[in-house]
Amino acid sequence: ATRVRCVRHERFHAPCFAMQVAVDPEVLYQVFRHSYSPNAQERRQAEAFLEEAAFQPGLLPALLHVTNAAQEVPIRQAAAI
Repeated sequence: ATRVRCVRHERFHAPCFAMQVAVDPEVLYQVFRHSYSPNAQERRQAEAFLEEAAFQPGLLPALLHVTNAAQEVPIRQAAAI
């Protein structure tokens, strides 16, 4: 399983993060922020997580929420793509 930095617990692990991405736009927003990180490991983990999340139920509404609510243009663009 992919390990990604969990916003809630401030550490890398899979279960909490994987269960929430499809229903929590705030968590999804953080994943997109990590995809733009200067740290290569964080970018790879975020990208791998997004690949796994592609088929999660509720992902599309969360993506739409991020595109409408995000303040940072790169995050909105990433969610829209």
